[in-house]
Amino acid sequence: MMTLIATTCVLTLGGVSEATFVDNFKSVVALEALPAAEATGQIASIAEDHASFMLKTKDGSIKVRLTAETAYMLDGKPATRAEALKAGRSATVKHEDSVASLVSVTSSGS
Repeated sequence: MMTLIATTCVLTLGGVSEATFVDNFKSVVALEALPAAEATGQIASIAEDHASFMLKTKDGSIKVRLTAETAYMLDGKPATRAEALKAGRSATVKHEDSVASLVSVTSSGS
């Protein structure tokens, strides 16, 4: 099946060899298997709609987007978004493309 896909794509991609396509395909599959990124810093501000917050890290600030699926921990225990997110607290965020899957907050930073 992989050969059929590779052969079809070679024609579509205008001369890319089958071996090159397969190597690139394997690289893409490997990248998709990587774990989510992690960022640590201090919560600088929270959007009024609570859909995102700014995390100040040692390398600068990033906008962390939140979804209904985002999980929250406060001092190692499950928490709600409202309980966990307070400006000034330390946070570690697991995210993919800045969309948080887990926000772990320490209240001693407030």
